[in-house]
Amino acid sequence: MKKKKKDKRQRIPFSKYTLGGRVSSVIAVVSVAIFVAAVIISVMKNGNAGAVVGVMGISSFIISLAGFAVGINSFYDDTKFLKYSWIGAVSNLAICFGIFMLFLSYR
Repeated sequence: MKKKKKDKRQRIPFSKYTLGGRVSSVIAVVSVAIFVAAVIISVMKNGNAGAVVGVMGISSFIISLAGFAVGINSFYDDTKFLKYSWIGAVSNLAICFGIFMLFLSYR
């Protein structure tokens, strides 16, 4: 009878990832939260939320641009893992692109 080998995954400590990547990922979550709050406010007021939703949308866009810049700058640290750098940079870019497309589609 053969013994089953347990799949032992190597755990990488959270501090081994780049700080900029972790910050960029958190910024992406904050940006999405602001955008979702803006959508909820707009739906609750039947589309008549006014400048509040506009400011929230623009701030979400600017925050995600800043998160993208932080994510890109975190790629220069060669001594740490880049998983969160990729997650943060790509998600912030997707948020920027999505919000920009919403602004373009509005007449």
